[in-house]
Amino acid sequence: MFYLDGAGMLVSAAGLPDATFKLGTQTPLFNTTGYASNEISLFYDLLPDAQRFLLVRRPVTVSTGGKV
Repeated sequence: MFYLDGAGMLVSAAGLPDATFKLGTQTPLFNTTGYASNEISLFYDLLPDAQRFLLVRRPVTVSTGGKV
């Protein structure tokens, strides 16, 4: 499974077989700062090859410092 932790890291976690759900080894994959997210929908998806992610990057705004 994958989840976003409180520090903004996308984490891979193994589920352990048990009567109740338990997390096994958790591996931070990468920081998601700069990518879109909200509380309602996912901002990433795992591609069918299960080796890559598709993420939505936030638009970059450039400050012109008053210059046009």
